[in-house]
Amino acid sequence: FVRALFSKRFEALGFAPKPGEDEDTRLLRPQLIGTLGWHGKDPKVLAQARTLAEQWLTDRKAIHPDVLDVVLSLAGGFADAALHEKFLVAAKAEKDRADRGRLLGALADSHDRALVQAQLPIALTETFEMREAMRLVWGAANDFRTRDLALSFVQSHWDAMITRLPKDGGAGLVWLASGLCNEKERDAARAFFDGRSTKYLGGPRNFAIAMEGVDLCIAWRARHTASTVAFFEKRK
Repeated sequence: FVRALFSKRFEALGFAPKPGEDEDTRLLRPQLIGTLGWHGKDPKVLAQARTLAEQWLTDRKAIHPDVLDVVLSLAGGFADAALHEKFLVAAKAEKDRADRGRLLGALADSHDRALVQAQLPIALTETFEMREAMRLVWGAANDFRTRDLALSFVQSHWDAMITRLPKDGGAGLVWLASGLCNEKERDAARAFFDGRSTKYLGGPRNFAIAMEGVDLCIAWRARHTASTVAFFEKRK
């Protein structure tokens, strides 16, 4: 469905800006790449993203700045173990903070459960500064396919993580559960974070907002699931 809607438009744009393009077209390009890659799983887009990302590892000019972040995100998100390891090795060696952040972002966008589970413990090591390493945890929590791994990791290593975070950093960890969207997981998260994240400055407010967001998602899902299913059933 996504490919049918957007592929033709993207084929006219490609991965790099053309001379004379207006600003709206340049802003549209990364949006189309992300939509076709993440939601359409377009094989051509994903293959090109991987090729460009591998080239970028040795040549920082291989990807146009307009699409750099989305290309690395897709390449990391769909990376196999070999490419994932290349990103990790590059991140460890990278001295530029911005590029190191991009590499960590690519690692964090992985939705391969085995790769995610293997890299989460990096947050407990001195490999990266803690605030950078937390991108790996946040990335896992932001994807429904790996969210349970992030929450389980935090629950198992709460004390070790708190000692490495800045003062009152524990107040924000409840946001790791903000993407939940069913009652059982919400209740488990509520039981864990209440009394932990809430004892830090700002914690009670974060907790209340995060849990309210989960409740809103549950209500939204209940209201719109049937109509969404019906919409796509008609387009099979």
